[in-house]
Amino acid sequence: MTRDVSGDHDGQRATNSAPLSKRARKGVLAFVLHLYRSDPKFRGFLDFAAIGGLVFAFLHPPSLPHLGSLGWSVSESSQEEVTTIPVLGQSQPKQPLPPKPTEIEFDLELFDSSTPEVRSQLLSAAKAFQENDYVKVLDQLNDADQADANVAMLRGMATMALPGVENFQSGYALLRSAAEQGQRQAKTFWGVFLVQGGAGVNRDIAQGRALLEEAALAGDADAARVLGRGYRNGEFGTIDNALAVKFLRKAVELGDPAAMLDLAAFATKGIGMEKDEAEADRLVHRAAEAGYVRAYAVLGLFYIVKYASGWMPDPSEAIKWLTRGADAGDPDALWYLGSLHSHHAKEPPWRDERKGAEYFKRCADMWYPKCLFAYGAAFHRGIGIQQDLVKAYAYYSLSMSINTPKVGKRLKELEESLSATEIAEARRLAETLRQQRRLSKQDQPDKAQSAGETQGTRRLSETLRPQSLRPQQGEPDENKHAAETNLPGSDDASPEAALARVLSPEEITLLRELPDMVLQERTEHLILRDWEGEFSAATEAIYNRAADRIDAREDLTETIELLLPLAESGDANAQHLLASAYINHEDTRFRSKAVYWITKSATQGHAEAGYILGFYHFFGIGMPSDPKRAIKWYETALANGSSYAAVALGRRYAEGGGVARDPAKAKEYFELAAEKGEVDAYTQLGVHHYLGTFGTKDVEAARQWLEKAAWGGDAHGQWTLALLHAQGNFGRVDNEKFLFWATRAAKQGHLKAMHALGEFYGTGADGQAARDIQTALHWTRSAAFRGHGKGLFRYAQLYEAGLGVRKNLLRAFFFYYMAARHWDTQAEVRMHKILASLSCAEFETALSAMKAWPEIWFVVTPKQYRSINFAGVSPCEKASTQSSSAE
Repeated sequence: MTRDVSGDHDGQRATNSAPLSKRARKGVLAFVLHLYRSDPKFRGFLDFAAIGGLVFAFLHPPSLPHLGSLGWSVSESSQEEVTTIPVLGQSQPKQPLPPKPTEIEFDLELFDSSTPEVRSQLLSAAKAFQENDYVKVLDQLNDADQADANVAMLRGMATMALPGVENFQSGYALLRSAAEQGQRQAKTFWGVFLVQGGAGVNRDIAQGRALLEEAALAGDADAARVLGRGYRNGEFGTIDNALAVKFLRKAVELGDPAAMLDLAAFATKGIGMEKDEAEADRLVHRAAEAGYVRAYAVLGLFYIVKYASGWMPDPSEAIKWLTRGADAGDPDALWYLGSLHSHHAKEPPWRDERKGAEYFKRCADMWYPKCLFAYGAAFHRGIGIQQDLVKAYAYYSLSMSINTPKVGKRLKELEESLSATEIAEARRLAETLRQQRRLSKQDQPDKAQSAGETQGTRRLSETLRPQSLRPQQGEPDENKHAAETNLPGSDDASPEAALARVLSPEEITLLRELPDMVLQERTEHLILRDWEGEFSAATEAIYNRAADRIDAREDLTETIELLLPLAESGDANAQHLLASAYINHEDTRFRSKAVYWITKSATQGHAEAGYILGFYHFFGIGMPSDPKRAIKWYETALANGSSYAAVALGRRYAEGGGVARDPAKAKEYFELAAEKGEVDAYTQLGVHHYLGTFGTKDVEAARQWLEKAAWGGDAHGQWTLALLHAQGNFGRVDNEKFLFWATRAAKQGHLKAMHALGEFYGTGADGQAARDIQTALHWTRSAAFRGHGKGLFRYAQLYEAGLGVRKNLLRAFFFYYMAARHWDTQAEVRMHKILASLSCAEFETALSAMKAWPEIWFVVTPKQYRSINFAGVSPCEKASTQSSSAE
C-alpha cells in the first residue's frame, strides 16, 4: 500500500523548525489539521495506528450521536448555505433504540422541591439507580409520597429498566405522569421516548420535540444537548444547524461537558456558526477540566502530537491528561499511555518500556482489542517485559476482532518460529484467558441481581446463560393465559402487542437484542479493508469510516453521500465501498446501483471488487444469474490478487456451475488460497479430503486441515470437526472434542451447532436421561430464535412438556406453528393437536403475533415461509358454530 506524501519536504521541515513560542497559538483540532498538512514528520507519525485513528476522527469527525447517547464530533461537511433542509432519502430519519436510562444523570437539585424526608429517600434511590440496582430504587421509594412528581419520575425510570413489557408500560405511565406535573427531567426522558418511538411507545416527533424544548428552556442541560444533536442529525425530520448550535450553546451555558465537545467540533469546522478555532480549543479544555472522561484522551493525544512533532520539550502535559483518563478506567487513555512510554517518548523518564507494558496489561485486562494486540507485541518483541512467544501468540489471537492485517501476519510469523507443541500451548492459554474473562463477568453481576427479589418486582438482567435459567418442572400450567394478557395496554390489537402477550419477557428481550447479537456473531466483515492503489491518509480515514458503518449496517444513506464524490472521481476503493453500502441498504431498489459501482471498481482492476462482481453474477444479485460470466470475474480477481476468488474458483470446480467439475483444479485453487492464509480454504480442503473429492478419501489430511480451520476461527470448520469427532471418524467417538468445537461454532452463530448442543445436553451423550436440561434449553432457544426449523420444533416440545420451562400450550402452539411454516410436517401434526385446547382469543393472538415476528426476524432469516390454512379447524369457527346452535 502506498501513500500520497508528495510535496516540498525540505521546505516544510525548515518552516516547522521554529519553536511554538514564536507562533500564533492554534486551536486543538486546527493544530492537528495544520500539522497533518504541513509536517512530513507528523505524517509519518500518523502511520502508528494508535495515534492515527483518533487524529483521523478529528480531521473527519462522524455525525453526532443519536438522542440520548454520549460522545462528541459532527459531520465533516461544511456549513450549509440553507441551514434548514429536508432529510435526504427518507421521509423520517432512522431512529435508534431507546436510550439507556443511566446515560443521563439525575439532577439532584430538583429533589429540593420535595419534603426533607422524601428528598432523603430520593437521594438514596438515585444512587441505587446509578448503580443499576433498580430493585433497591423501588424499595427505597416504597413508603415515599407517591403523589410527588420526583418520586413518580424515579419510580418510572426504575420500573422501565426492569425486564418485561408490563414493567416498561407501567414505568412509562409513571414517567408521563411526572412530566405532566411539570417535573423537568421527566419531560426530557418522555420527549426522547416520543421522538424515537418503539418499545410500545407511539412515535410523536412534534410532541417529543416540544417537551424537550420546554425542559431545555427550563434549564435542563440534557434536553438542550439532545436537541442540539437531534437537529444536527435530522432526528426531528429536518437538519437545522443553526438550531443545533443554539441548543448546544444552551447546554454549554448549563455546564454540560459533552455538549462542549460537540460544540468544539462545530466551531472547528464552521458548522452552523462562524469558524472559531480558539473557541474550540477553550471548549475542549473546559470539558476536560469539568471531568469529562472522553475529553482526557482528546487532550492527551493533542499533547502527544505536539511533543512527537518537536513542539514541546516533554510529554508531561499529555501524561497529566491521559493519567486522569486511565484512573477513570478509559481504555483509550491507557492505550495512548502505553504507546507513549513504549514507542514515542524520546528519553527517560518518559521513555519507560516497562511502564508502557504495564499500561497495555491494564488495558488488555479490560479486554480492549487494541491493547490485547499491543500487549502481545510487547511479549513478541520483549519490549518492557520478558520475551515470551507463546504468550505473544495467545494475545495476538485474542485481538483478532481488530480486523487488521497485522494480526494475521504476526500470527503467521510466530507459527514459523514456534513448534506445534508451543502453538497448542498458546491456544490453550488463550482459551484459559477467555474462560477467566467469562468467569470474571459472571462473578460481578449487576448489584440488582444480588439484591434479591422484592415483592412486586422482577429480578433484573436475566440472561440466556444456562446457569441463569431455573428448572420449572412441576410448576402450574400457564395455558390459561388470562393473567399474562391482562397487562397495561392489553387492549392494543397490534401484532407487536400480541407478540408481547404470547412470549415471555426473557424471549421479548432476546428478540430485541437478536439483530445486534447476529452481527456480533459474524466472523467475516462485509468490507475487506486492504485498500488498493495510492491515496492520502485523509482519504483512508473516509474509507475506514464508511467501512465501519457498512459493517454495522448503520447510517448507510449518509455513508452513500459521503462516498459518492470520491466514487464519481474514479476512486476504485470508494466505488467498491459504495457498492457495498447500496447492496446492504434496506431499500432493495438500490441493488442496480450496487452492480453499477462494483462493475466500475472491478473494471479498474480492484481485486476484491472483481471477486464480489463474480459473486453477484453467480448468485444473480441485482442481475440475472450468469455462472460463466462469474467464473471470468473470479479469474480476473484472482489475477489481481484476491484470495477469496481462489476459494470461489475451488468451489466451482469442485461442485460444477459455470465450469465442468474438475477435482484436480479445485484442489489447486483451494491450496492456493490456503497458502494465502484463507481459513475458508482450510475448511474446504478438510471437507473434500474427507469426502474423497480429490480421488481418495484421506481422513488424516481432513483432520489436519479442519483443525487448522477450527483454530483459525472458521465456524463451519469448527462444526465439521465437531461432527466428525461425534461420529467417530477419527478412530473413536470423542464427545469432549465434539463439545469443545461445537460450542465454539455455536458461539459464532452456527445454527446446526446450536441445535446439536441442545440435543446433546437434552438427551445425554448416549441417549439416556437428560444430563443438563437448562443448558439444553439455552442452545435450543438460541437456534429457534435464529430461525432453525428443528430448533423451533424442539423448543415447542419443551413448552408442551413443561421441561425446563413452565408448561404453556399457547407458546407450544406458537413455536410449532413457526416450525410448520418451515415445512416441518411433524410440527404441523403437533400444532393441530394443541389447537383443540386453545380458545378463540388465544388462537387469534397467536396469529396476530406471527405477523410481528418476521419484522424482528428479517435480519436473521430472510426466507420464504409456508402458508398454513386453518379453515375448518379454527377454534373461532367452532365457537361461532356452537353459538349459532345455541341460538
